[in-house]
Amino acid sequence: VAVADGDSARLTSRGGLTTDAVRQAVGGPLPAGLGTFLVSGRMDRSPIITDQRGSAQHAAHFGDLFAKTTTGVAGGSLELFAFHSADRLAFAALDDGEGAALLHPPPFAARPNALRWSTGTDAARWRARHGSTAWDVRAWHTRFDADIDWAQRSRLVSSLEDLGAAATGTWTRGSASLSAGLDAQRYDVRYRVSRQPAAPSAIAASPDSLASPLSITGAPLLASAFVETRLRAGTRWSTALGI
Repeated sequence: VAVADGDSARLTSRGGLTTDAVRQAVGGPLPAGLGTFLVSGRMDRSPIITDQRGSAQHAAHFGDLFAKTTTGVAGGSLELFAFHSADRLAFAALDDGEGAALLHPPPFAARPNALRWSTGTDAARWRARHGSTAWDVRAWHTRFDADIDWAQRSRLVSSLEDLGAAATGTWTRGSASLSAGLDAQRYDVRYRVSRQPAAPSAIAASPDSLASPLSITGAPLLASAFVETRLRAGTRWSTALGI
C-alpha cells in the first residue's frame, strides 16, 4: 500500500460531504523545512439508519483518522504513521429465548444488539541509501478490538495486538545483490465469551452464571532472520538463493 506525502511547497486541503459522511484531508510542509505532513479524517454525518429517529437502538456510527509525517534523518527518510478507526452498529431484536414475545404485546420489549469494533496502527519506517548499501528499518504496533453484545444475553469480547520490528540491509554490486534481515513480532490474542441468564430468578439462584465465561489467551513471540543473494540476468530474469 502506497501513501502519498503532503505537499512540500504549500498547504493544501481537500474534503467532501455526502448524505451520510464528511471527510477532510490537510497536508503541507512542516515548520523550518523539516519535511511534510498529511492528516485525513472521516466520520459519519447521519448515524441513524432506520426511520426511528432518536432511537439509540437503531444506529450506525463510524469514524477514522490517519496522520503521516515525512522528514530527513541520518541521511535517510523517516516516516511516521498513525491510523485509528472505530465503528458501532446497534439494532433492536428479540433473542431466540424470547420468541414467544412476538405473540404477546408489551411488557415484552426488544433488547438491543450492539456491535463495536476498533482498530489502530502506529508505525515508523526509516529508509536510506549510502552508495551501494540500502537500509530499511521498521517498527509497528497494531491492535484490533471487538465487542459483540447480542440482545444483552450473549457477549463476545476479543482483541488482537501485534508489536513488531524489522531491519533489512541490501548490498548491491553490478548485477548481484546480497540482502540480510531480522524480524521480531509479539502477538497477544484474547477471546472472552459469556452468556447471561434470561430470567432474574436464575441470576439470583446462581450469581456465578451471570458471566459463565470462556476465555482464551495467547501471546507468542516470533523471531526470524534471513540471508538472500540475487543475480540478475537482463531485465526480466534473475536467480535467487537464500535461507
